Amino acid sequence: MFLVLDSSTLIAFCKELDDTSLITKVESLCSEICIPDSVFKEMTNTETLRKLEPYMHHHIKVVSHIDQSEITRMNNRHPALHEGEISVILYGIYFKETNQEYLCVLDDGPARKTAQKYDIKFTGTIGLIRHLGEQGIITPEDSEELIRKLKDSTFSLK
Repeated sequence: MFLVLDSSTLIAFCKELDDTSLITKVESLCSEICIPDSVFKEMTNTETLRKLEPYMHHHIKVVSHIDQSEITRMNNRHPALHEGEISVILYGIYFKETNQEYLCVLDDGPARKTAQKYDIKFTGTIGLIRHLGEQGIITPEDSEELIRKLKDSTFSLK
């Protein structure tokens, strides 16, 4: 399964929870963790990207085969969305149309509504953490503690 992440999940893991080991734990749920190049560019010169550096290339793959014209077209239809969110949704559409197993991770409300319109499989960062607990990758108690920390933080759950 391909797991396509928006920047919010990476920010939550690296900044709000300060636990980059979650990347390797999430990796056990899928065959590949993907971030669109537009998500990668959003994080350029940030503390999040510096913390992710050890995971890049071995655990997280930056993908860039969505044409910019598709991003522009989607942005014209959904101007409230950022380019990173649009790219995650477009990868969801791509994986769906090519009959590949995937899951997109989106936390922004309008992005989730748009993903729903396109019948894209998605969850949020909290759902992803909950899934880690359900699968026994972390304990259910650790899962609930991480979720509590996220809810008590500045992390945006729109």
